[in-house]
This record gives sequence, C-alpha cells and structure tokens, in this order.
Amino acid sequence: MNKRLNIFLERNNILCKSQFGFRKNSNTLIPLAELTNYMYSALDDGFYGGCIFLDIAKAFDVLNHDILLSKMEKIGLPANIVGLFGSYLSDRSQYIDVGGVISSHCQTKTGVPQGSILGPTLFNIFVNDLPQHISGCCQIAMFSDDVALFHKSKSLFQLHDELNKVLIGISGWYNSNHLAINVDKSNYIIFASRLLTAKTDDCITNNNLRLTINNNALDRVEGTKYLGLYITSSLSWDKHINSVANKINIQIGMMHKLKGFAHQKILMTFYYANIHSHLIYALPVWGAYYANSVNVLIIAQKKAIRIIAKADFLAPSKPIFSGLRLLNFNQLWMQTTVSFVYKILNNIYIQNVNIGFQRNSNCGGGKDDYVIMTRTRNIGALYYNSPRTNAGKFALRYCGSWAWNQISSSIRENKNISKFRFLLKDSVLMSNFKSLI
Repeated sequence: MNKRLNIFLERNNILCKSQFGFRKNSNTLIPLAELTNYMYSALDDGFYGGCIFLDIAKAFDVLNHDILLSKMEKIGLPANIVGLFGSYLSDRSQYIDVGGVISSHCQTKTGVPQGSILGPTLFNIFVNDLPQHISGCCQIAMFSDDVALFHKSKSLFQLHDELNKVLIGISGWYNSNHLAINVDKSNYIIFASRLLTAKTDDCITNNNLRLTINNNALDRVEGTKYLGLYITSSLSWDKHINSVANKINIQIGMMHKLKGFAHQKILMTFYYANIHSHLIYALPVWGAYYANSVNVLIIAQKKAIRIIAKADFLAPSKPIFSGLRLLNFNQLWMQTTVSFVYKILNNIYIQNVNIGFQRNSNCGGGKDDYVIMTRTRNIGALYYNSPRTNAGKFALRYCGSWAWNQISSSIRENKNISKFRFLLKDSVLMSNFKSLI
C-alpha cells in the first residue's frame, strides 16, 4: 500500500515542488544544502539573512483525521483509497501499561500511527500545502516536522518586517489545521558576516527588533541544531566539527580495545558504522570549511585507519588509505559533493533542488548564454561566478561546481549511477585535489 501510494504521489508531483514543497523520501542533505547555500550566498552578496526554526507540538499525535482525508481527496487520490485510509485511521485506541497495571482504553481521534510505514507519508500529505501560505520571497526547507523559513534583505528592519508577515500566514495555516507551534522550542537566527556582527546586535537591541507568532516573541539565538547540524549566525562549523570529533574519538578508543583480537574485516565494519557515518553526514554542506578547523577530524581519521591496518601510530597514512581503498577526509568531501551534484543534474532526486548549478553552454548569441572553451575536458562542466568572500566559496553553488569541474568529463557524463560511483571513487583515490580555500 505504501509503495503504491508513493508511486501515485510521484506521478502527480505531490510533495515534489521545487523549494516550495515537502520532500518525500529525501534525505536531510537537501534542506540543509538549500538553507546553507542560500545563506552563504546572501552573506557573500552583502545581505543580512534570517532563518526561523519552527517546532510543532506533538506533531504526529494531533493530526486531524477529517482534514487529512480531505487533503487526500484534493490531491486526487481515488475515493476508494481515501475510504480505505479512513478505515485505517478510525476506531483506534490506546492504553498505558505501568508495571503490569493497565489503564482503561481511550479512543484516539487524532494523529497517525508512529513507527508505522505509512505514518511519515500521511504526515507529509498533511503538511504539503503549508508552503502555499508563505508570503513574499521567503524560502522554506522542510523535513518531516522540522520547518525552517529563511529570507534575506539589505536592511535589518525590512528583514524583520517581512519575516513577521510570513509568520502571520504560517500561524493562520497552523491554526486552521489544528496544529500548535511550540514557541518555547522555536527560535530564529539573524545571519551576518563577522565584520557586521557587533553592528547587527546593536541595531536589533537599540530598535527592539523581534519576531513574534501569535503575539509570542521567538527567541533569537546565536546557534541552533537543525537536522543534526549546529548552525550558527556566522555559519561557522567549528562547533559541529568538534562535536563530530568527540564522537569519533570515543569510537577510536573502542577500536583500540578491539585491535588486539579483532580481524581487519571486523575493524573495517566498525569503522564504516561508527566513524565513517559521522564523517559523511551532510559533508557537502560543511566539509569545505577552513583546513585548520577540520584538521581535528583529519587527525582522528588517520588514527582510526592505523588501527584498522594494525600499524604503528606514527606510520605514514597515505599508503594505508591506498591499501585499504579508503578515502581520506578531503577525498570524502570531494566524493560526496560530486555525487550530490550528479544526482541533481541527472534528476535522480524526485524534486528540484534549489542550489543554482548552471551548465556551461557554447550556444552563443544570447545574453544569458555562457561561452566556454571547446576542449573535451570542459564537456558537462558547470559555470560559476567568482565569490567575493570566503562565505561565497563555502556556498554549494560555488564549491559544488568547483568540485564537479575537477572530475573528468568521461566520468561526469556517465549516465549509469553504479558505474559513475565506481569510476568516481577510483578517480578520487588516485588524485590529489588542491584545496578550495
């Protein structure tokens, strides 16, 4: 049932709307990439940025069944399917069991079953029309019940004014859909370059600028965790990097204890499950950061691979990486970033991703055409403007394009994703890419 429903939603472009819709079956990289690319680009262009992070109170437990079924009808689900879901959701009950003492059964009239296969899909359908209530040019990133609204402006006053207008529309949607925003857990960040931080704080304080929803003021914070990344007002990744380093070092300590009796295959499995997984999470978003900041992860990764190879702690790491066919940190960033760009350019994601990658064109004649050299290595390359600041270099529209252009055209143009991945890893393993910064 869930598979057939997902196919219907894909075919009818439900939950697949550019930057203004929920992303079905998408990983968290897409909303994180869109948000950070937008903000990095805004800072590079001299704008102030603002992002509101909203938390829905008891999101999955309070969905109104009648409203959900009505929305199913509006997106075009057949009446018999809607009726089947009505039966699926009705006549459910719940009880509490504490130490063998069971409470009386209570009928549940709202919510979708958590932990079920259908639960997330039903929730996605329910919130799919939220972006239609976003006024102006404000952008939205959504992943399940995690919502981020972001906008930019040359003026702090205008930025606050426009975001407050957006919150009015958002509040109306939540109220009409019987959902409540948890104001205590919601907050917002004002993004500014480090040179403007002090000026920004003074302006906000002196003019009592604030964002409110339902007459409740939201907390302005310098940083917050969104979809597993700690995002700060200056878009610094130091706190996230240190958090990852702490997790990895704990796992390295456990690997060291296993080293004496565990086979290399077991150590490799442990590495991929407990170290590699932390390193690659949303890596295209933050992995191009300053070398002196990510160095703590580079050192930790080298410790781990020396344990896998059961080598001396001062042994050169390059031959070990090569022998084990493991990618070092910079190569991992290159691989994951190029893979991300590949999926966007080849429409492997079922929705448009608003990053702004532009293919080179040698068509000529039009003011919007980009003329490139006709050498074979430039086939399929991406065009990008030179950024004004390092913030612009960290934006995926730049660093993603830069990484993509480092790969040979024969790999870039390969349409078989399995073969692409194989060739890409080989290429990355054999190459020494120059640093982005």
